[in-house]
Amino acid sequence: MAPQGTGENMKLLSDKIVAVVLACAVVILVVFAVVQTNWTNKFIRLSEAQREASLRTRVSIARSALAPILQRYAAGIIGKSEACAQASALLSQMTYDDGESRNYFFLNAMDGTVLVRPYRPLDVGKKLLDEPNSIGQYPMRLVLQSVREHPEGSFVRYVFPRPPSQEEEEKLSYVIYVPELDAALGTGTYVEDATVQQLALLRRSYLLAFLLASLLAVPFGLFLLVVRKRNAALVEEMSKRRTAIEAMEQSRTRFQTIFETVNDAILILDPGTLRIKEANASAQRMFGYSGEEMARLAGGELLAASPDDGEEGAVPLERTREHGPQTYESRCRGRDGGSFWVEISTRMARLDGEDAILAAVRDVSERRKAEEALRESEAKFRSLFENMAEGVALHEFLYDADARALDYRILEVNAAFETQTGLVRENVVGQLASDCYGGEVPPFIDEYAYVASTGNPLVFDAFFPPLDRHFHVSVISPKKGFFATVFTDVTQEKISEQHLKESLHEKEVLLKEVHHRVKNNLQIISSLLKLQMLSSGPEAQPPLRESANRIATMALVHEHIYQSPSLSSIQLRSYVAKLASHLLRSFAGDKRIESVVDIPEMIISVDKAVPLGLVLNEVITNSVQHGFAGRNDGRIAILGELKNDVLDVRISDDGVGLPEGFSLEGATSLGLQLVVNLARQLDAALEVASDQGTVFSLSVPL
Repeated sequence: MAPQGTGENMKLLSDKIVAVVLACAVVILVVFAVVQTNWTNKFIRLSEAQREASLRTRVSIARSALAPILQRYAAGIIGKSEACAQASALLSQMTYDDGESRNYFFLNAMDGTVLVRPYRPLDVGKKLLDEPNSIGQYPMRLVLQSVREHPEGSFVRYVFPRPPSQEEEEKLSYVIYVPELDAALGTGTYVEDATVQQLALLRRSYLLAFLLASLLAVPFGLFLLVVRKRNAALVEEMSKRRTAIEAMEQSRTRFQTIFETVNDAILILDPGTLRIKEANASAQRMFGYSGEEMARLAGGELLAASPDDGEEGAVPLERTREHGPQTYESRCRGRDGGSFWVEISTRMARLDGEDAILAAVRDVSERRKAEEALRESEAKFRSLFENMAEGVALHEFLYDADARALDYRILEVNAAFETQTGLVRENVVGQLASDCYGGEVPPFIDEYAYVASTGNPLVFDAFFPPLDRHFHVSVISPKKGFFATVFTDVTQEKISEQHLKESLHEKEVLLKEVHHRVKNNLQIISSLLKLQMLSSGPEAQPPLRESANRIATMALVHEHIYQSPSLSSIQLRSYVAKLASHLLRSFAGDKRIESVVDIPEMIISVDKAVPLGLVLNEVITNSVQHGFAGRNDGRIAILGELKNDVLDVRISDDGVGLPEGFSLEGATSLGLQLVVNLARQLDAALEVASDQGTVFSLSVPL
């Protein structure tokens, strides 16, 4: 049995040990709590820093992926809408795994329009400036405000729905400004998981301190348990970091794929030495060097500016390093010594944690040739435009709200315009036609509006009162709403034409008077023959009457000529009808002979009318004198038909017909001999038949 003192000492020792253990436990707990809290805070800050660095890197990769599109847009190769469409298509495919779920990049226009949001495609094209979240925040406003204040890049926190559950959670995003598209590019991560983990670590630390204070018996066991749990948390965090690194590697792989497959040559250069660090396959093909050979070249040597620029090749690259993106054209040389024109776009980028210069190179030799050909064509056109003898003016129409043409503006004129109109180029170019020419309604606005709206050309002659001149005007429309006039001052020609018309009218009047007098003279001769007939014996009267009628037939032609609008042709139908009526009155006497005239309405020349009239005169006279012997009545028909420029004339009667054995070749009478000769003069086919009367057929080519 141990002495009481010893027991008390042991108890005191035990108490001391317990006190020491408790004190040690308390000290250890306090030290541990302090250390754990400090470490946890550092861990939280480190985690947040790593998360922010990851967001920055991802946004930088996305911005680099957009560089070729933005360079084409900056070069004017594609428009802004096409650039936005290509950027949207590319970003929609660049999703990544952030360790918790599939994440994405977003692109918002600065007016609040959503351009890219892969997991909420229905939001694309909407303006969400005024769409709040559940706590009254306006996420779109926060993002755009952050970009306006820090266009180079900044972090912003807000509450936003998390796909696919669409439950709102706090989100941390990193956004930058893309000036070429006037848009905000960014990506983010939901902080709930990290926050829960960080809070759990703090709770475990405080719980451990509480347990160590409460359970002094097992302080080190609990400590080991906490350490083990902490190690597990570290393992989990390291796993997440490894996942994030793998995601970055996947993004790097995608970037490398784009880098190697894009048609443009892409070079990555060291900003300090300007040495080429990497070149894609397109660059190797363009310059003819292998990747290893290009790595030994300096960017300034390869991308040397042309002598026209007066700069060394390194100068634009140094400007990129000092002043930001640069775009210029240069004439480079390949390995084979051949030169070609390229367009070079450079910008600074952050790749694999290091600064680099990205250079996109495009072969523009064909474009330069086309531009040179266009310049030559424009020079030729300008030379032609300025040296044309005709006046030329280009105009643009002005319309009201109902698309009615109100006026037109003079855009350009050539030198002949000034000569033709007497107006000075500087006083008319850019002015409205109503101001230049005066008057409320611009000249010829209806004609010009027709051409400008339909595209159909128009040619007209017109008197232009403001300039007191006549113009011959041709109007064309190069595109809708525009028109060009090509005109010539024809005032002198119009004056000469008027003088010619007046002179021609005088000659026409004179010639009509001549025909009138010829007709009168022929009628006088005919009348004299008729007077001679009255004083002659019976045997002389028939020849005199026939001669008088022949002269009257010719006089009738001259009468029709001076009554006709034309002095070289007459109306055939009225001439034949009047001739037949005259002959029947002259020869029929007391006989009732009916005449039928069916000749087409047509114009016939005097050269044809005179011999044709004489033929009709002889045939009708022969029918009246010999065809109705022993009869007091009869019928004579004069029919005509025009076929293929040949006039077929048929003169028939219902008289006694021709004697047996009659032929034109054997005819001895003067009248029938005249018929045969006049038919030859007309180059006409003449036929005679006797069938219930006499029929003369004449085919006259016209």
